[in-house]
Amino acid sequence: MFKVINWMMALPEPHQRRYWRDVLKLEKERNMEWISPPEQSFIDEGWQKGLKKGLKEGWEQGLEQGLEQGLKRGLQ
Repeated sequence: MFKVINWMMALPEPHQRRYWRDVLKLEKERNMEWISPPEQSFIDEGWQKGLKKGLKEGWEQGLEQGLEQGLKRGLQ
């Protein structure tokens, strides 16, 4: 039901947040799913890919900054 309602309506941002907060509350109270297991697995997979990409980019950026700082100190 929530999927159909969400698909059919567009709410202003504050109302959208309240709607989802209430949906999550109902989900917990009634032990319901608003996302099917296959959808959840795709979401989980996306999170894992995003996390790996973010960590790799962060590591590369940190290494680059560290090398830059080391070179500056060495030249001084």
